[in-house]
Amino acid sequence: MGGGDSNSNALDKFFADGTMDMLPIFDFLSIHYQGMEAPVLYPEWNKRKDNKGRVKIWDTESWVGNTDDRVGLVIAANRSAGYDRSMGIFGGYMYSGDPNRSVRSMEVRTEKGKETMPKLHNTWSAAAAVGAAQSMIGEREFDRLLFKNGLPWVMIFDGYENKKDDGTIVITGDLGEAFGAENILFRNVRSLSEARKKIDLHHKLKTLPANSAERKKIENELNTYYPITDGKMILKANPSFLLYDFYGNVIAPKNGIYEIPLNYQGYYMRVNGEKGAFDKLVSAISKADIVGYEPIEIIAKDFTVPIASKPEMELQLTNILNRPVKGVLSVSIGNLDISYPQNVSFKPNETKIIRVKVANGTASVDNNYPLEVHFDAGKDGFAVHWENMHVNYIAKKTMKIDGNLNDWQNMISQTIEGSSKASISLTEAAWYPYQKFDSNAEGLAHTYLAYDDDYFYFAAKVADKTPNKGTLRFETRNDDDYFYPDTAYMQTIYAMHSTIVTQPAAESDPKALQLPSAKGRMMNYMENTSTTLSMGMDIHLPKDKYVRTSLYFPSINQNGLSVTVYDKESGKELLSTKIDKLWNGTYLTLDLCGNVRIRCSSYGWWYTTKLSGIFFDSSDNVVNSGNTGASAKLVNRDFDTVGNWIGKYGQLGYYLIGADSSLPQDVTCNVVSQDDLVPLVWPEQVRRFTYRKRPTLPDGTNGIATDNILIAFNVIPIGEDGMEAETKGTMPRYIGYKCTDYEYALNTVAPEYGGGFEIWRMLVPGMPRKHFYPRQPKSPFDGAVKDGKLITTREGNTLYYECAIPWSEIPDVKKAIDKGDKIKFSARINDDGAGAACMEIARGRSVSKKNSRAFHPDWKEHWANEVEFGVEK
Repeated sequence: MGGGDSNSNALDKFFADGTMDMLPIFDFLSIHYQGMEAPVLYPEWNKRKDNKGRVKIWDTESWVGNTDDRVGLVIAANRSAGYDRSMGIFGGYMYSGDPNRSVRSMEVRTEKGKETMPKLHNTWSAAAAVGAAQSMIGEREFDRLLFKNGLPWVMIFDGYENKKDDGTIVITGDLGEAFGAENILFRNVRSLSEARKKIDLHHKLKTLPANSAERKKIENELNTYYPITDGKMILKANPSFLLYDFYGNVIAPKNGIYEIPLNYQGYYMRVNGEKGAFDKLVSAISKADIVGYEPIEIIAKDFTVPIASKPEMELQLTNILNRPVKGVLSVSIGNLDISYPQNVSFKPNETKIIRVKVANGTASVDNNYPLEVHFDAGKDGFAVHWENMHVNYIAKKTMKIDGNLNDWQNMISQTIEGSSKASISLTEAAWYPYQKFDSNAEGLAHTYLAYDDDYFYFAAKVADKTPNKGTLRFETRNDDDYFYPDTAYMQTIYAMHSTIVTQPAAESDPKALQLPSAKGRMMNYMENTSTTLSMGMDIHLPKDKYVRTSLYFPSINQNGLSVTVYDKESGKELLSTKIDKLWNGTYLTLDLCGNVRIRCSSYGWWYTTKLSGIFFDSSDNVVNSGNTGASAKLVNRDFDTVGNWIGKYGQLGYYLIGADSSLPQDVTCNVVSQDDLVPLVWPEQVRRFTYRKRPTLPDGTNGIATDNILIAFNVIPIGEDGMEAETKGTMPRYIGYKCTDYEYALNTVAPEYGGGFEIWRMLVPGMPRKHFYPRQPKSPFDGAVKDGKLITTREGNTLYYECAIPWSEIPDVKKAIDKGDKIKFSARINDDGAGAACMEIARGRSVSKKNSRAFHPDWKEHWANEVEFGVEK
């Protein structure tokens, strides 16, 4: 017995009260699209003794390996991440038609007449790659990563029945192409060719003005990851060694040498069964010549005391190669005078901390210190790194929580910025495939930290041009409001309500309608609302003649649709037709007369029907002389003209959604708004378990979005924080891991819910990870922080936050400060007007990588809470 569809769902549904009452009957967790965020670090699940022991992790839908060259790698990587079963590919990409669910025979015409024959099911080339993965990996147990502190990724699988020489090794140079580069360890190690390109771009960047379009283009390019394609692993061949490509084809050595490409594809190595050969293969790979990578991973850690104290910055350098490397280190940090060791040598896969000491310099007003690092390793290549560094410092000072930030003046702030790239995680896109995602990722905030003997203080100044009245008070939220009443109502297909969407379009986009001036285009449309399946338009036309009427349906997230025309006065259906595929945009042309109502309905509740324009032309059809009402005739469908309507449609006039229209004098168009409700009575004595709307949650992004801030502390060492540090055969941080011990949502409460403010406890040690859904079982830790202080104020387009959290709420943070330890802290700014922004302190920092457990909700993009702060004594 099992299920869940994700670890988030499983924790929310089965373990939200903090008990393990469901564990004895929870044999497996099914997951979708979690990639390297494998839910395998829960000690209670791993130590389970009931029934079949450890909770198994079954991937039942993660179609990210949908190409021949990717599927084997995805399956192997998922298994290395702890999955017991790995899906990796959509079945329809292997063959056409499921023989168990589709017809097994078909009638064909032959020279003998009609004959019944078995139906053939085509098999695509990806099936060969899946077959190779099944043969090479199959049910073999993952043993270990060969290089746990370096590259490439070499995954070793044990042989069946403990037969060592039946093992398989999967080799790949780049996991990031399949799972997202920012989700992977060693994400900053790139190919030498990419590094050379970035050096050239950085040189060019220095010559460009701050706000130039060319500068933004280059900055976007520098933030783009490209799959590694030019690496190689070179090893001496042995008669017992076998190398296979992703199809399972044997690759023969050349001149006694194997050259294995280190790219985003997976390659298999096995042996011919000779006793002891597999150990020889592992040894040969461990000593192979690895080329094409930057040899050193560079991770930079911020200053943790003010510049006036002449602090040290730590550079964490790791030799990712399996051989010794030495070279010359060059470092610059803005205008600071610094000292550091220049000649550095490394053992194979060794990590060293290089301390860069500030000898002289002045503090930057904006707390930005541009770092540039270059390591020249001679014949082994080079490594480069650029990053804006900061001073991260928690001042010792008592603050007055009044919404006035004057007492924070002259304190060192952290700047959090949005980006030009929308933040939508693979998990979020998969879970909400039909939701329209906000593309606005802009934003700017300054945050401040302080403490005294009683409180930890946080303040923020946030640029916000979309005022928000606030959210619920979650302590008193009416959970019943989110479930269906005794009688609910459903709109039928005859209900018609719509909304208008306006958005810009590129001149080069042929699917977008031309503007009447022929200068520019528009991609505006009306679509049915989320509670209806249809939208409608009433058109008043002459009764004595047909007007050729063409409706343009753009190809924007809609599959097929049906169109029905009625006589508006009598309600009689005049015509019904379907368009099964819209291609790049389709015109449906009808000849209409009289007062008609047109209903457009989508195929499937998950799509909406979209209409961009209606065009009117003369018709050569003649109305019957006895006609007294409306009439409709189907003329044709046009799949070719798309947005280029001028000169072909609209000679008499046009109705453009969200733009200026020009209708014929005897034609009017009116959008229909009509209900057609069917009552749905909930059965007696049946629990109402179905949500009637998306719940509003305290994280600020779900349900009705709000402006808020999440703050998070990471002070308990990994592996001692209630989760395990790593899964079998890997290392800490290889997969998603726990990086936050305490998390709080700073919420403004809307007037209709009592007004004021609320600090909501999202996570503390011992608390089950949950999202606080309505009627979710409560744990002893759930609730608001009673002794905290919070206020938010607005001045124009600026929001101010001030917060105080008592030490009784975060005792482990206080212990760390009292011991003189650094603490890891992050903040996330949520703006209801920039839903695509990932505004977090750790975003993009070299010490971090994407990690869903940094903040709530799990399915948004988050960055691991790994940025360290020093504390004033």
